[in-house]
Amino acid sequence: MAITVTLVSGPRRSGKSTVIRQMIEQCYVGAPHYVRLTRADGDKQKPVCVTVPAEDCGVVSACWVQYDAGKIFELLPEKLAAIHRRDRSSDIIIEADADPSLRYAYPYNARLFVMAAPSSVSELFRTDARAAEALRAALDDTTTFAAEMFGLCGESAVPEDDSHEDRPKLTASQMRRFLRSPLGRDLASRSQLHPAYHGLIESDVILMNTAIGGATPAVDEAKHRIEAITDCLRSGSARRGCVFCCDPQDPRDPLRNRFFDALRRVCTSRQ
Repeated sequence: MAITVTLVSGPRRSGKSTVIRQMIEQCYVGAPHYVRLTRADGDKQKPVCVTVPAEDCGVVSACWVQYDAGKIFELLPEKLAAIHRRDRSSDIIIEADADPSLRYAYPYNARLFVMAAPSSVSELFRTDARAAEALRAALDDTTTFAAEMFGLCGESAVPEDDSHEDRPKLTASQMRRFLRSPLGRDLASRSQLHPAYHGLIESDVILMNTAIGGATPAVDEAKHRIEAITDCLRSGSARRGCVFCCDPQDPRDPLRNRFFDALRRVCTSRQ
């Protein structure tokens, strides 16, 4: 039997842990396993005890994993394989902050991106001038390109032979042709977003948590712009990111049930 792994990621203090508690109650028939990922060089500290979960917490097991960004591609599969050996048919929830190195560290079955409701679209999106600078930097530099596209950073983004090739600047017509290509559209779309929000592009479900930040006028505009990006990049794909703006704790919120219905469809192996 296969495991089903759901990555719940997003910026700090966006309500991810609260959303996960609601997910466990609303989406899972059997209790899932829970894994919290934190960078070894970060400032988030491990709780006193998470190895043995409380009897009423709704999870089979809980573990806190500190990782080095350069080794996460080996570490995470090993940790998940260890859970699979103990539980051959298991759902696993991974909670992590918005670290680009995690985006391609594992072939997740489902991704949920959680963010606080923004007070301004500038919290998510770069200005046109900054987006153009980011796009140009990505085209001019291999390391920047790897960071923008694949979340690679540091040593993992540097070619092993340490070679450098001077390349001519793209002409206006070459740039237009590039931006019409799938790769060009993807890179241009990512360049619009601040790096902390790049993970929403690959996500199956995106939550603007109105319990944090409230239903501000910026929420509708940000939702519209996110949907425009995901629709453009996933045209023709069955897996498009669904964007919800709601309070996942409030049963009176009219979008809450639709949010959990969407999650239930993508993140559980047993209905």
